[in-house]
Parts: sequence; structure tokens; C-alpha cells
Amino acid sequence: HNGFITQQTLHKEIERGLILFGVHDNDNLIGCVGIIKASNKNCYYIEKLCVLPAYRHQKIGKLLLDHAITKIAKQKCNYISIGIINENEQLKQWYINQGFIEQKVVKFDHQTFTVCFLTMNIITLLQLSDDYIPIIKTWLNKEYISKWFSDPEEWLNEINLRNTDFSFIQHFIAIHNGKPIGFCQYYPIDASNEDDYKAYIHTNAYSIDYVIGEEDYLERGFGKLIIQKLCGRIFNDDNGCLIVVKPEKENIKSCKTLLSVGFNYDKQTEVYVLMKKRLTTAST
Repeated sequence: HNGFITQQTLHKEIERGLILFGVHDNDNLIGCVGIIKASNKNCYYIEKLCVLPAYRHQKIGKLLLDHAITKIAKQKCNYISIGIINENEQLKQWYINQGFIEQKVVKFDHQTFTVCFLTMNIITLLQLSDDYIPIIKTWLNKEYISKWFSDPEEWLNEINLRNTDFSFIQHFIAIHNGKPIGFCQYYPIDASNEDDYKAYIHTNAYSIDYVIGEEDYLERGFGKLIIQKLCGRIFNDDNGCLIVVKPEKENIKSCKTLLSVGFNYDKQTEVYVLMKKRLTTAST
């Protein structure tokens, strides 16, 4: 259990490959999470996720989990695994709400409790190339997508001019196990001239668009993974500090997904807002 681990044991785990990340309140370490590659090269484990009691129920655990997922998603692996005390139903449900799926429950001889193993599939974002434009056109014309988007030809025009007039937009294809499943993009809001975001215009503010194009991947947590990876790129690769999104109010599923990722709804401007948090990598 994380609460009883010794410093010596922790150093040994770091030596075997555990990478630790911490979240701070000013100079005080208030929580941490670790990731380590499994002997199975297609998997990473998330371990040591914990938050000081005084800071719990403030979404810090989610912040740490999302950071770990973002780091793992940049590696060559297909899924994430985590083991928890099976009898802790509240914790198990929390991980399920984050997109994990319960796989099996195991009883080890040296433990008085059973261990529940949960997994999450990983996706990859690839920079858009012309090869994917035909499938994006197909997706944009699907009824469940087109009702939330404007004229598909406008979107395709932006994509076709992505190296010239619309070079400020970063376009990606979401890949799962080698299969294209969706499309997403992000852009600095000061370059878009969108009225909805005028209250947030400054150098490091961005907005995003995202869509799951394959019906088999709907309502399985992949939309959340795409948004997390997109936000990770903005915060880590482009040094963004703020992300704002305004889906249609009637698009309840998209609104709920944004909230589950950590966005807050600004009632005054009627947009969803995500601020960057400070995370650090632990060293020995």
C-alpha cells in the first residue's frame, strides 16, 4: 500500500524503471503518480497514485492520472494497466469513470485482500496527411456528426489549405491499433477571430475540435482519450496555458466529456475552460 512504502523501497522501484511525477502547492508536494513499462512491451502500469488527505476531493488525483496517461500515450504501447484493492468499490468506480475497464480479480497468497486489474486502451495522434482526407470526408457526412458541424466542405477546405491559409491549425488523425477512428485539431484563438472566445484572447490560449468517425468507438471513452492527448500537446508542446471550447448546448455527450476531462463551464461566457496545472518529474 502506498501509505506504508519506505524510502528505500521507493528508490529500488525508481532504479527498476519507475518514473514519478508530483503536483505541488507552492513548494509543498501534495500528490504523486508513477508509470513503469511492463515486461509486456505493449503495456505500461500506473502506480503510486496518491494525494495528501487535506487536498483530496479537489480533482488533484484526476490531474495526476491524466498527466500519467498523457506521458504513456507518447510511448509505443497499446494499453495501460492498474491494480487496486478490489474491495475498495469507491476507488474502482472512480477509475471506471475515467475510462478504465475491469478485467479480472486475483487473490494472492501473501495478501488479505483481492486485487482488481483494470485497463485502458491507448490511442495515437498522427499529423494529418493527404492519405486521410477521403476518410475524413466520409466521417463529416455522417448524420450523427454533420448535425453538430457546419458545411463539411468548409472543413475540408481548411484541411486542404492547412499548409497555407490555415497553417495556424494543427490537424491530427486518431489511430487505435493501426485503425483511423477520428479527427481532431487545435489552434490559437487569437488567430481564429471567433467571437465566442474574445474574452480569453491572449498569446497562449487555444481551442480544439474533435470527432469520433467510427461508430464502433462511440461511448467507449475514446473521445475522452483524444481530448486528453490533444490538451497534452497544447500544454506540453506549444506551451499553452488555457484551452476554451464551445460545443452546441444540445450536444450533451460532448459537454459531459469535456467536464470529465477537467474542463469547467463558464456560465458568463458559456464556454468550457481548462487551465494548465504545474506538474513536475521526480528525480532520485
